[in-house]
Amino acid sequence: MTMIRIDSKFYHGLESIYRLLVLNALLVLFSIPVVTIGASLSAFFAVLREDQPRGFIRGFVRAFRQNFFKTLLPLGFSLMSIVFTISLYLSGGSQSGFFWFLRIIFTSFLVCFNLNVYLLQSQFRTKHAYALLRSSFFFTVLTFMRTVLYPLGITFLAWLTVKYLGDFLIVIILAAALAIYLRLVKKPLTRFLDLGFGKAVGN
Repeated sequence: MTMIRIDSKFYHGLESIYRLLVLNALLVLFSIPVVTIGASLSAFFAVLREDQPRGFIRGFVRAFRQNFFKTLLPLGFSLMSIVFTISLYLSGGSQSGFFWFLRIIFTSFLVCFNLNVYLLQSQFRTKHAYALLRSSFFFTVLTFMRTVLYPLGITFLAWLTVKYLGDFLIVIILAAALAIYLRLVKKPLTRFLDLGFGKAVGN
C-alpha cells in the first residue's frame, strides 16, 4: 500500500512520467508552426526547471506567450546554423578521420549552444538577442565537457527507438531527451545564474 501513497517514490515517479508526456505533447503541438519552436523550447525548459507538479500546463502557456516574440531572432540564428551544419556534411569529397572528428565536435557544440539559447531565455526572458547569444556561447563553453557526448547519445537513442519501437515514438522521447540535457547542466546553470550573468543579459 505504501507504493501508491501520494508521498511515495512510486507515485512521484508516475507523476513525473505523466508530466513529461503532457509537456512532450505541448512542445510538439506548439512547435507545429516553425516560428514558434523557440518559444516552445523556452516554455518547456521554464516549466521543467520550476519542477511544479501542479499547474504546469498553465505555466507552459504563460511562458510561451512571454517568450514568443523574444525568441524570433534567436530562432532565425538557430535555423541558419542548422542549414550551415547540413551543408557542411553535404559538402562531399574525401575527408580525413581527424576532419570528421572536428566536424562532429563542432556539430555537438552547435547543438548544445542552440539548446542553451532557449534554456537561458527561459530564465532571463530577455528581448536582447545579442546578449542572449553571447551568454549562451559562454555557458556552452563552460559546460561542453559535460555535454559533448549528449548529441551522439540522443542520436543513438533515436536510432534504437526507430529500429525497435517505431518511427512515431521519436516524438515521444523528445521531452525525455531535453530533460536529460537539463539534468546535465543543472548545477552549472545554477552557478551561472548565481554569478549574475542574468544581469548582463538584461530584460
